[in-house]
Amino acid sequence: MTDTANLGLPSIAAAQAQKHVTHNEALKVLDALVMLSALDRTGTPPGAPDEGDRYLVTATATGAWAGWEDSIAAYQDGAWVRYQPGNGWRVLVLEDLTLYLFDSGAWAAKLDFNHAISLGGALTTAGALSVTGAHALTLALTAATSLTLPASGTLADIETGSWTPALTFATPGDLSVVYSTQTASYVKIGSLVWVRFAVACSTFTHSTASGALRITGLPYASDGSGRGAIEFQGITKAGYTQIAARVLGGQTYVDFRASGSGQTSASVSFSDVPSDGTVDIRGSVQYAAE
Repeated sequence: MTDTANLGLPSIAAAQAQKHVTHNEALKVLDALVMLSALDRTGTPPGAPDEGDRYLVTATATGAWAGWEDSIAAYQDGAWVRYQPGNGWRVLVLEDLTLYLFDSGAWAAKLDFNHAISLGGALTTAGALSVTGAHALTLALTAATSLTLPASGTLADIETGSWTPALTFATPGDLSVVYSTQTASYVKIGSLVWVRFAVACSTFTHSTASGALRITGLPYASDGSGRGAIEFQGITKAGYTQIAARVLGGQTYVDFRASGSGQTSASVSFSDVPSDGTVDIRGSVQYAAE
């Protein structure tokens, strides 16, 4: 009969007599180690333990726990039983509400539940909440209901607002535009920017304009390329069926690229937006800000 590799559960051998004894021993191990929690961290056994009590044994252990440092002591059937941990074991110590992890032969505190966060986002206990790792973060609590955030850049800053989109060409010339709709908004999270825009014209005339069609007025210059979808009216580019919005690095405006089956991608230019037409463009773009 051999024990299991991880929890040391006794196995029942073939044709073994009194199988229930081995089975019950395995149940005791499971009862002690599954959903593992300990009443406290201490090296001294309590005077009057209750059945099922468990402790995380610390140095220097005495009495019935002598030599059991870093083990789990469980009181079962009127006696103390030692369980030696393996790497990756976790135990919640109820006395200090701290989760400990066993690694490389020692226990280390990994999570302190004494600082709770309510749904409103406020710490309910004065102190500090610290998150360690690749992106370390500390939130300092200055009062029971007040939270001081670190300087921008430690947390992703969130900003919302509006901007004014304007239709134009790379060379506007004598372009004349009267808007019936001219609205736009944005959300910025860290360096990522999402913009939405809607422009519709009651008047759109030009005779000397040239270059690519643009919507100017972006709230932030782009640090890289971004694309988005649009709905449009008043753009006619023969052989092309789809038009997408685009923002290139360093730009503070949106331009447009047309595509179609068997066609090479091309810019939407002044010749694709007839004078005296009805122009209506609505869409969104996502890009990274400088």
